[in-house]
Amino acid sequence: MKHATLTGSRYAESVLASWAALQKRFVKVMPRDYKRALAAEARRREDEAREALLVAAPVAVPKVRKSKRGVSAKALQQLHG
Repeated sequence: MKHATLTGSRYAESVLASWAALQKRFVKVMPRDYKRALAAEARRREDEAREALLVAAPVAVPKVRKSKRGVSAKALQQLHG
């Protein structure tokens, strides 16, 4: 809009007037290395978020008492519900 206003460009005005139809024809151009770097950064952030969830929500593990003969029946019931 600013370009059309400042320059009086009729072409810019026609693009803006039919923007809804023309918008689908525009393509985002990006260097391959930059696109690859963005993808790597997104993966790193996902991994950090996943790691934070694992650290923030530790799983409660019941304590198991062993007797001289091994794990007691009561401890096995606690483990397996």
